[in-house]
Amino acid sequence: MGKDKTVKRISIKRKHNLYVFPITIEPCKEGGYFAFTPVLKGAHVQGETYAQVIEILEDVIRHHIELKIEHNEFFPFLQAKQEVVANIPLAIRI
Repeated sequence: MGKDKTVKRISIKRKHNLYVFPITIEPCKEGGYFAFTPVLKGAHVQGETYAQVIEILEDVIRHHIELKIEHNEFFPFLQAKQEVVANIPLAIRI
C-alpha cells in the first residue's frame, strides 16, 4: 500500500557553557533577603528565602548574559568546565 511512515528521532546534544558569578545575599530588615552579583549592573533581586533569591537571581543573570551574547557585549565571568562547589552559609529558622 503506502510507504512506511516511521518517525525518526534525531538526538542533538547541545553544548552548554557553565559560567560562575560571585553573588551576595543579605537579610532585609523587613524580612526576606536581597541578592545581587556585583559584576552585572542591575542584576539584583529580593525574595522571602535563600532558595527563592538564588533561583530568581539565576534567571536574571541568565537573561543579562543572553542579551549580552546576542549584542556581542563583554561580560565578566569565571568559566567552569566541571561541577562547581560553593561554600555558602545556610540560614535555618527553628
